[in-house]
Formats: sequence, C-alpha cells, structure tokens
Amino acid sequence: IGEPTSMGVIEGHKGCYEYTTEFTGLEGHGSQPDRGVNAVEYAARYISRMLDIAEELKERAPAESRFDPPWTTLQVGRIEGGKARNVIAGSCTVEWEMRPISPDDASFAKRQLADYVGRVLLPSMRAVCPHCDIVTRTVGEVEGLQIVEDSEARRIVMELTGADRADVVPFGTEAGLFQ
Repeated sequence: IGEPTSMGVIEGHKGCYEYTTEFTGLEGHGSQPDRGVNAVEYAARYISRMLDIAEELKERAPAESRFDPPWTTLQVGRIEGGKARNVIAGSCTVEWEMRPISPDDASFAKRQLADYVGRVLLPSMRAVCPHCDIVTRTVGEVEGLQIVEDSEARRIVMELTGADRADVVPFGTEAGLFQ
C-alpha cells in the first residue's frame, strides 16, 4: 500500500471540447479512384491540418502558463471509415478533442479548421460530386476554470484544508461551468 495522498486545491483547469466530424464522399470501386471521393482520404487531410494547428497552438502558449503542457492541445481519439480495401470509402468519422487554455485558442483552432474545410476540402470533394459533405458535431464544450487572483472560494477552501498553495490541472471538470 502506497503513501496516503491528500487532496489539493485546484484553482484552474483547461477546457474540454469534444467533436465528431463526419465525411461523406462518393463510394466506388477501388480500380477507378478518379470516379469517387474517398472520405477516408479527406479525413486524413483534415487530421493533417489539425496536427499543423496543434503545432501553431504551441506557439500561442502564454509565457506564464502553469499547465503541463503549457499550451492548448488537439488530439484525434478515433477514426472509422470505409467498407473494404477495394472500395472507395463513402464515409468516415473522426472523433477528436481540444483542451483549450483560453476561449481565444478554441476560437482560433475552430476558425482554422472551418476555413480549411470551406476553402480547400469541400471544393475539391464537390468538384467530383456535389453531394459530398463535411459536418462537425459538437459533443460538448466545457469551459476551463480561469484563475481568479482574488478568490474568496479559494481562500475558504485553503483555510478548511490547511493547504498553502493552489494548483492547476490539464483536464476539465464542471467547475468551469459554474464559474
């Protein structure tokens, strides 16, 4: 049995934004890829752009950030699409999340992705088939708990627990909703 752990006072956390992006292409036989629109391939391009944005978010990290890592993160948790090796994938789903430090970072990332979809991906897909689409559904957007310099709640909790400091965590809780 390990050492007993004590609960700490948490005064800030990142947000937790979760999304599902659905790609609708045009299914066809793999021997004629120019006659279809491969939803898996477009999902891969979307993910590639998302990874580029994730790198850009590192540059936006506040110098005084206490989070680990100190920047807003993006990550893909699941991708599913296609029917078989020899069939052009008519659909693909990407489940992803963002852990923003600030609402500005979340807006930046969402704007960048929406611009890429509207300017690059959809025109290319629809040049082959006008019914192709990319739709992002919001699963949930929980705001982060922003650190408040003069917080009566923090003072009371620190007094009750005997804690001498407060910390931040890189995950989300419901506290951001109540703030």
